[in-house]
Amino acid sequence: GGVSAQNADAPRDKVPEARVLTDGERIPGIVHKGAVVASAYDGATWEVTARPDSTVAPRSLDVVERSSGPPLVFVTTETGEMWRSTDRGESFVPVGAGLPDDPVRAMSLGPDPVEGGDVIWATTDRNFVHHSHDLGDTWEPFSEGLTTDDQSTQGRVQADWRAVAVLPNSGRVLLGGFDGMFLLDPGDDDWRVVETLDGYLAGLAVSPVYAYDGTLIVMSYSSG
Repeated sequence: GGVSAQNADAPRDKVPEARVLTDGERIPGIVHKGAVVASAYDGATWEVTARPDSTVAPRSLDVVERSSGPPLVFVTTETGEMWRSTDRGESFVPVGAGLPDDPVRAMSLGPDPVEGGDVIWATTDRNFVHHSHDLGDTWEPFSEGLTTDDQSTQGRVQADWRAVAVLPNSGRVLLGGFDGMFLLDPGDDDWRVVETLDGYLAGLAVSPVYAYDGTLIVMSYSSG
């Protein structure tokens, strides 16, 4: 799948990841050979903006929007290496100290009501969830109370943790994966189970106006 990348140095490559910035200035993505490309024309044309210095080609991309300042663009490899851009993908610096040698599957930023400032959450395939208070420079695990299942590694392998979302204005964090949904309230030291759809949770999305409509979209592997 993916969208054909045009005006890039490898025009036959595919873009497996793409995110639209809320300011509408560009759509960043990653081609499979590791180059970061971006579009300023609604995806009609693409151009290479950067190529992180790595021996392993980055394969995933996340855009983390902030309340002030430009969004953060993160790219990661299947072995847990991470780079961050603060200029919409024009340049990248290596970050991610403390992350495991494991693919990062989802990221979300929100306020930290206890310590102040922003906190970024990142899920991984097999090593639960990590958080960062310095915009991704360093990470620490935060997994007390989380459970998973050995079935996730049997047959068609699925990531233990696939989705994370910070609820706006509250700092509450939702985490979805093979064992369902978990919630972390501000100041708590442990995650707790939230009753929701049966089966593997593959995605979470929070309404841009969640404070007004309270809308949360949950996608499960078996129930849609």
